[in-house]
Parts: sequence; structure tokens; C-alpha cells
Amino acid sequence: MWPLEKYARWDGNCWHQVDSSEGQLTLLIENMQLLVVQYGTVFESVSLASGSGQLRGVWKDTILVIVIKHQKTSRRFRVKFTATDFNSALSNSRDCVTILSQYISIRDPTKDSTSEHMTISEWCNRFMKADASNENTLVGSLAPEPLPPEFPLEKTIQLCILDTSFLELVNKVDAVLQQMHL
Repeated sequence: MWPLEKYARWDGNCWHQVDSSEGQLTLLIENMQLLVVQYGTVFESVSLASGSGQLRGVWKDTILVIVIKHQKTSRRFRVKFTATDFNSALSNSRDCVTILSQYISIRDPTKDSTSEHMTISEWCNRFMKADASNENTLVGSLAPEPLPPEFPLEKTIQLCILDTSFLELVNKVDAVLQQMHL
């Protein structure tokens, strides 16, 4: 569990931000789910299980950007870590990236010689443009893998039900299935 100073979600035009002044923000991994929570409100719930879509990240200092791709759609969010009584914000960020790297690919642009002098906004914009230009080749070549037997399905369903956008997703899936006559 890592404390956050800020969380923001990209809507295609701009970042919609939530900060810790509105209540404690936390990034955590629970039952193969990456969660961003603030006092019981789940802002993000992302499966870390294989076959759940393409998931990758970009990390610089105390900021982590996560991109989730599902077939033709993608979404992204970013978090900024904060310090605790025991660790600096950078230490919390490094700890999180170390753990998350076991599940997803995370790139550190400071290790690229071409981006040494880029601001955080510049590397984030560059990452998002590269992400959009590679969408067809990356997503089209991925075939979903079956869920592993140890996947915590019950806990995942519980987390989905807690997600405020889950009902909207269920309605969209239902509409698509009805169009397909399934």
C-alpha cells in the first residue's frame, strides 16, 4: 500500500485530477488487482492477471503513468506518490515500481539518453503519442490468455461491484450482447 499525493485520469483531452486534500489517496495491490482508492471510493481497479489486456507503465521520480489497452480502446491514469513518516515520496515510488514490475512492463525514461532533459509533461505527452501510434500493431498482435487456475475470481468480482463505473460497464456489455443476439 502506497500513499499518493495526486491521482489523475486522462479523458482524451485533459487530465481530471483528485488530490489528497480531499482525503487519503492510496495505491495498492489486492488479489491481483491494482487499485487507487480514497476513503472507500475506488477510482481505478485494474487486473494484473495475464490475459486481462495490455498493461504497461512509465515511471519518473515520484510519478507513475499506467496505460491499459483492451482491443481498440485504451485508458490511462497517473499517480504522484507522497512521503510517509518512514519513507520519502521517491522511496515509496521506487518500492511500488519494484513490486509492479513483477506484473507489468514499466519504463523509466530517465534511462533513455534522448530524454534526459525532458520535463515530466514532455515525457508524458511523448509517451501518449507513441502509445497512440503503436495501438494497432500492439493490440492486434495480442491474443488473450486464459485465466490461471489460481486467479482470485470471487475477490475480483467483489472489487468490480465496488467500482463506481462497473454498472455502466455491465450495461454496455449487455447492449453489445443483445446486438449480437447472445
